[in-house]
Amino acid sequence: MPPLEWHDKLREAKEKRQQQSDQDSNILSDIPLIFDCRNDYETSVGRFEGAVPLNTTNFRDSWEVLEEQLKDTPKDAPIMTYCTGGIRCVKVGAYLTQELGFTNVSRLAGGIIAYDRTLNEALPDEEPMFKGTNYVFDGRLGRQITGDSLGECFTCGAKTNLVTNCRNGNCHKRMVQCVNCKQDFFGTCSDACKQRVSNNMNLQLETETETETEKASANEVKYNDVNEYSAGYSSPVPSFYTEIERNTETYLGSGLHMLSDATQGMLLKNLAAISREGRVLEIGSFTGYATACFLEGAAEAAEVLQNNSNIGSRENGAFVMSLERDQRAIDLATFHIEVMTKFGIGSEGAQAAKKLRDTGNIRKC
Repeated sequence: MPPLEWHDKLREAKEKRQQQSDQDSNILSDIPLIFDCRNDYETSVGRFEGAVPLNTTNFRDSWEVLEEQLKDTPKDAPIMTYCTGGIRCVKVGAYLTQELGFTNVSRLAGGIIAYDRTLNEALPDEEPMFKGTNYVFDGRLGRQITGDSLGECFTCGAKTNLVTNCRNGNCHKRMVQCVNCKQDFFGTCSDACKQRVSNNMNLQLETETETETEKASANEVKYNDVNEYSAGYSSPVPSFYTEIERNTETYLGSGLHMLSDATQGMLLKNLAAISREGRVLEIGSFTGYATACFLEGAAEAAEVLQNNSNIGSRENGAFVMSLERDQRAIDLATFHIEVMTKFGIGSEGAQAAKKLRDTGNIRKC
């Protein structure tokens, strides 16, 4: 469904909902069901009026949710679906028609991005039917379409429309956070991450007017769980791994949540290092973050075993076998491991990995 037709359909549905009375529910029979096919962190800050969010953590969870939501719905009921760029709702539409047997399914062509662009160009004075912020998978994280604040701040619970990632590189938690908390916590999600960022930037939290008691309170670090504790006391990861994160966000942003973080990565490295001969089978390479960590650990295991070559085989010695079925992920993982092999994981390796975003072509790198 083209964006302008979609806009008209949603406006008509809104008017019908407003006309409905408690005594007459029949008017709802021709009002379409509108499904937001994105994940909960996306729908939390913005969605179309009247839309039903699936509230999924991962897109693969959509099928069970749809079956439950539509179990008592007539097969000819009008259903409208949308997502960020018009890709996920193609799969949802196919599932609704081919698997669940619905006969009146439509989707927003080009997704929210096309709707936003088209409405601004064709009807600049028209009030958008989308409210809040459209979560996008680039450096902006969010494109604010209206001033509505639909999300709740991760830190204080206040209403906001801002999406961000924790500034502590060892955490990088995706979250919704208001302006005040973002300032108070230096863009981080917790006291532990705030302390880490503060130390790295050599911030002076004390002032000349603070008392000794106030200084002690400012320096006190409270950890809410083992993840915060681990992030607070883990060493910074080599810059090469940061570039893997950025490449993944650029080229496979919808799966960024599947990437191992710094704390997990260092744990995997240590497990490989203390394993028998550094032999690892990894099921699911994704873009190579954990694979690189396993390789680091396997190399350390080889050094302990005094294997000067640090090279094993399927039969013996330090060896990492990693399996992946997504060709896009394979291409990225292969690129990252080749960069690691040739340039290492320091600044030279990071610069080589960064070239992928500069050129936009793996072959040119």
